[in-house]
Amino acid sequence: EGYAGVRLFGGRLRVRGGHLWLSDVGALGSVAGGTVEFRQHRADDTHGRLRAAVFGGLEPNILDTGYAPGIRKFGGYVSWDGRDSQRSSLGYVAIRNGTLTERSVLTTTNFLPVRRRLYIYQSAEFNLEAPAGLAPSGLSYLYGNARLVITQRLELQGTYNRGRSLDTR
Repeated sequence: EGYAGVRLFGGRLRVRGGHLWLSDVGALGSVAGGTVEFRQHRADDTHGRLRAAVFGGLEPNILDTGYAPGIRKFGGYVSWDGRDSQRSSLGYVAIRNGTLTERSVLTTTNFLPVRRRLYIYQSAEFNLEAPAGLAPSGLSYLYGNARLVITQRLELQGTYNRGRSLDTR
């Protein structure tokens, strides 16, 4: 990440521009552009906080410098930040190549700590329309991870993966 940003209204409004990684939309969160995020005021740590954002920009190349030519990415998300780092997000990401919709995706990510002994993380992508006509719409990607702390020196971890996050290029 590399960006410039500002917080306004006591930190409740955040505006950033540059190379961003928006973890609230999972694997589709890289964007070279800008985002505007509004955060609900949190009176104390016993209650959660709602966040909502919109973003847009260019698609950065992942393994090279520069940008994918002609590709635009935009969307938004709503996230609930709870106690003990709990976070649940629901997002929408559209990736366009000229008039072609490469991806139109509903995303979800969840991190649920349970009594500081069990940690559950889940991420999923649901294609709202067939990606560039190459794959079916519906659930395209699901990842789950659970970690159980048995003792201070012993932990068990399990993962589940179904599908893949598509890149039609």
